[in-house]
Amino acid sequence: MLGALYRIPLSNILGTEGIGLYQMVFPVYSLFLVAITGGMPVYVAQKVSKFRANNDNESINKVIKNSVVLSMIIAIIFCFVLIVFSMPLAYLQGNKNAYLGYITVAISIIFSAITSVYKGYFQGMEVMSYNAGATIIEQIIKLCVGLLGAIFLSRFGIIYAVCGAFAGVLASEIITFIFMFFMIKKFNTSNTKGYVNAVYVKKIFKQFLPISLASIILPLSSCVDSFLVVNLLLYTKVDVSTATSLFGIATGMVAPMINFPILLCGTISTAFLPTLVYMVEKKQPTKDIVSGTYFFVWLFSLPCVFGFIAIAPYIINLFFPSIESQFVQTAIIYLCISSFNIIYLSITQISTSILNGFGKFKLPFVIQTFAFILKNVIFIPLVLTTKLGIISLCVATTISEGLTCILELYLTRKNTLINLKLKKILVPLFSAIIMFIFAIVLNRYLHLNQYLNLCIIVFISVITYFGICFAFGVIKIKEIKNMFNKNKSVNKIKYE
Repeated sequence: MLGALYRIPLSNILGTEGIGLYQMVFPVYSLFLVAITGGMPVYVAQKVSKFRANNDNESINKVIKNSVVLSMIIAIIFCFVLIVFSMPLAYLQGNKNAYLGYITVAISIIFSAITSVYKGYFQGMEVMSYNAGATIIEQIIKLCVGLLGAIFLSRFGIIYAVCGAFAGVLASEIITFIFMFFMIKKFNTSNTKGYVNAVYVKKIFKQFLPISLASIILPLSSCVDSFLVVNLLLYTKVDVSTATSLFGIATGMVAPMINFPILLCGTISTAFLPTLVYMVEKKQPTKDIVSGTYFFVWLFSLPCVFGFIAIAPYIINLFFPSIESQFVQTAIIYLCISSFNIIYLSITQISTSILNGFGKFKLPFVIQTFAFILKNVIFIPLVLTTKLGIISLCVATTISEGLTCILELYLTRKNTLINLKLKKILVPLFSAIIMFIFAIVLNRYLHLNQYLNLCIIVFISVITYFGICFAFGVIKIKEIKNMFNKNKSVNKIKYE
């Protein structure tokens, strides 16, 4: 959440072209980063949860130490590749100035890779306070150092301002690593030893690889976008500055706003996985916790979709005043269409966690790979043969993410029981539609300050939505408490 919030002031400091350059570098960096950190915490959390259920402390330490070694090896290779190929990557993306960003941010991959193992350990132990603390520290450092760096270096040019922002990423990863290193030393007081073994490292790599492959599809998609979008827009006779600005608006301004609710739902799926693995290992019924998690995500994501569409002009005009007037309407349309991904990606995250919890690591990878290919099959001809321009990207993305959501939900249903009554699906949908109508009416007849208008619309919309849900009985305080306390006995088990 803090990371997405950071993009708002950063985009206004860098401007549309600057955030476009930032978004050229960041997806490639993220792809390399997620190749390690995307699958490793999930793998480590699953193994730690399993060994914890059997009170096998030695195996837990063995997994941690060997996972750190594997992560460091991969990270050093990736760091070297990113630095050496920084210039060719920038040229391929259509803007040679991007190479300095790659050099600035590359080293942070090493620190982040090790930290991801530690996060997986605490996630598996269901002690999320350390991970939360690390994330807050990381985002605060990135916010402070990154924004100050961008402001200070902006006097030398746009690309140097971008490098200042990436200096914040590097500083945040170093500080987070130091924090997590001392926290794991403090928490893990077991005297059992886990030795580093080349054979075991190889075994971890084979088991970790399917999870990692599944986790890199989204960043791979963003990475491909960073190479395709600007070049395809240039092919349609758009100049470099405009193409970079449009790409920056889509991926550096609108996308972070959409990510706010998606990231919140992502924290639910992150916390949900160890509990599910533990229950599967103990052969406990999982129907209630799975159904409750899906309902919570549906309940939360629906009003976000309708709300974003209703107040899209307010969001663009108030949060991103640096957008040039000729791009404002494009940004509003992009935000409205992309809003549907809040539902699709939120549900997909939960479905992926469930499939991973049941050991079905390859299924999410296969589905998401297919969706990734479909997205580009739709996007490329759409941008070349129509006048939609950058809007083609969000249309293609929304269609592919919707298909991913449906397929993963279907496979999840085949592997576990989901007891979600029709009432709990339809009432929130009805409430969201009524909320949307109220928001549109208020938007038309309120003539106050823009900030006051936004606050009043959001407040009344939230009251309307949840009021209807409570009135129809689909939300009950007791049920919410039961869902979060369902496996209280699991959470009480500590690593000793």
